[in-house]
Amino acid sequence: MIFKFEDKILKFLKENIAVVALFAAIIINFIIRYSLRDFTNSDLSNPLTSWYNELKATGGFAGLGHQLNDCSYNLPYLTLIAFFTYLPVNPADAFKVSSGIFDFIQAFAVAWFVFDITNKNRNKAILSFIIAISSPIVLLNSAGWGQCDSIYTAFAIFALIYLNREKFLVSFILLGISFGFKLQAIFVLPFFVYYYFTKRKFSILYFGIIPIVMEILSLPAVIAGRGFLDVFRIYLSQTDWYPKMSMNYPTFWNLLNNEYTISSADTYVIMKTMAVMTPILIIGCFMFSWIYNNIEINTTNMIYMTFVCVMTCVEFLPGMHERYGYTAEILLIVMMFISWKVIPLVLAQLLILITTYGNFLFDQLVNFTTMAWLNAIVYFATMIYITYEMVIVSEKKGKN
Repeated sequence: MIFKFEDKILKFLKENIAVVALFAAIIINFIIRYSLRDFTNSDLSNPLTSWYNELKATGGFAGLGHQLNDCSYNLPYLTLIAFFTYLPVNPADAFKVSSGIFDFIQAFAVAWFVFDITNKNRNKAILSFIIAISSPIVLLNSAGWGQCDSIYTAFAIFALIYLNREKFLVSFILLGISFGFKLQAIFVLPFFVYYYFTKRKFSILYFGIIPIVMEILSLPAVIAGRGFLDVFRIYLSQTDWYPKMSMNYPTFWNLLNNEYTISSADTYVIMKTMAVMTPILIIGCFMFSWIYNNIEINTTNMIYMTFVCVMTCVEFLPGMHERYGYTAEILLIVMMFISWKVIPLVLAQLLILITTYGNFLFDQLVNFTTMAWLNAIVYFATMIYITYEMVIVSEKKGKN
């Protein structure tokens, strides 16, 4: 026989299971993140902590006035690091906590998108939030690695949300912030160009907001002595910062040769132009098919189209790191709530990314040729699925 107070508690938990699960997931997340506080790696110790130490030694914000040693990150993120130097905290903790905060902001953006896609289904939005903060990729990236991929991705997702709501000024400001923190925000830019070309609802001048926002975010460094155009020069130099066809991510180019050759500078010089042009050509073909088939840019198709752009860039561009698939992984979480059929592809992509993370963080031996085959299969399977959903399924719905 159950006591009345037990019955009331269990009834309450059942009636509010989504909210209970949310709070439980948040608590568990804090426990996991705290347990990883002492986990370190080569990126966290050098360059991140070394940049922190260099800025602290040169006066915090004042230190932004000179180029840091071996620094390929842009001025807005370095400004954030300079801010850390004034806090009475361990630099590794500062990196992990700041990225962790944006993990939750990013999860909120995912939940917002899912809320819109599922006709304001609160429970599905909460579940998407839980998945977004609990993904092994998200946890390892911020709590383990101390990286900032959730920062630029969060702003990119919010930019898409406001683009979908036709709040174009806000959308481009958010996209500019995303660009300010990571060049990889450029992976979502092709969709914004496509939206401009097909919808014709805002002027091309809106794209000029992106560099203006980047410059505003860089003002502390400019005031400290950096050049007015340094925020853009850094990204231009980044394109050749890693002169290799592949950087620990099993791209299409790993199918052509072994890891040693594909990682050589000589191969990069020969293949660079082809590797840069290939994703442009593929994305262009997709866009042509969308226009030819009169594909509507609704909320669901916006996610599909953006994913196509991001994943194609990651799969075919040279010099791709394992972390560059981060935004695609977050978009896949949203896609799970469009259709359960995409879940196997989500899990496959997650396992590929986990393996590459393991290679860097835990010295896991990886056969990159095999992984490249698996990644190519997952990529093409996902593209076929998206094309089917956007062209065939939408056409059937239109006839009905």
